[in-house]
Amino acid sequence: MQKFNKKEYIESIKSLHSADQADSIESLPFELQSSILKTHTKNFHPDFIAYLREETRDDILHMIPNKQLVNLIKYLDLDDAVEILGDFETKELVQILSKLGSQQRERIEESLKYDENSAGRLMNRDYLSIKSNLTVGELIDQLRNSRRGPKDFYNIFIVDDQNIPIGYVPSGRVLRSKRSKKLKEIIYKDIHVIKSDEKIEDIAYTFRQYGLVSAPVVNLDNKMIGIMTVDDVVEIDHEESEDDMRKLGGLFVNDFYKGAFTSATSRFIWLGLNLLTAILASLVIDVYSDQLQQMIAIAVLMPIVASMGGNAGTQAMTIYVRAIATKNWKYQWFCAFFNNGINSLLLV
Repeated sequence: MQKFNKKEYIESIKSLHSADQADSIESLPFELQSSILKTHTKNFHPDFIAYLREETRDDILHMIPNKQLVNLIKYLDLDDAVEILGDFETKELVQILSKLGSQQRERIEESLKYDENSAGRLMNRDYLSIKSNLTVGELIDQLRNSRRGPKDFYNIFIVDDQNIPIGYVPSGRVLRSKRSKKLKEIIYKDIHVIKSDEKIEDIAYTFRQYGLVSAPVVNLDNKMIGIMTVDDVVEIDHEESEDDMRKLGGLFVNDFYKGAFTSATSRFIWLGLNLLTAILASLVIDVYSDQLQQMIAIAVLMPIVASMGGNAGTQAMTIYVRAIATKNWKYQWFCAFFNNGINSLLLV
């Protein structure tokens, strides 16, 4: 087996994208991860920690020296920093926050007050909001002269005097309009607002349903406090979908990178439950052992019936779960339930 060359490895990842660097470090054994991150973190892009998988992130972050970890977090977007710091224990969190700048620390602390997987926790506080009385030329000049706000943006949100969103203007429409044109003349008023306590499942549905690129997040007073963008929603919704799929298979964590003992422990509950149900089925068969001896054909049909019943049940469950996810279950749910029940009986 070829010996691992740390120097060659460091050289090979320097030019990689942050996401590829995260994948690379995750694929290494624990000892090599620890050795590289303790001494060569500076060779990684600062935002590589934002691409680490949730199931491995905690272990990897604790390998990075505290001073270097703080430097990495300083470069992260607010939503990424909040997602990472939200997993830390209170004592560690306080230590890290105390070493950040006052503005970044205050914004992170404000986001951490919201529930996990809510819009308030996941939103980005870097956004553009302006009044509708400006002209296109004034807006462009203001963007050029100001360093505040996000580097990249899709929409410019229009707010009233109370900071309540009333519409938006796509950046492309701004660039194609004359400098003298008022923003209120090119505004889109059909705006979809997200409440700060709204859950990610409902946010993802809103983005899919209306084809949104970004949407304003408002507090209880309907005042704008941040935005959700489609890239963040897609990423988080994908993570939620993966989590749901694992739970359907009885896996509560992704143990692909875990050790054999840890993996076996996480699967034991589900496998133990399956074992109990199998024993129960065997006891039922034992009750009718005399009849089975008289009619051997019944014993032949038992695995067929069990298999068909399981497949029909899985199909029906998939349909129901998908209907709930897409919010179609509200409409004619009784008819759908009845039809799928009849289909399952016919298939069995």
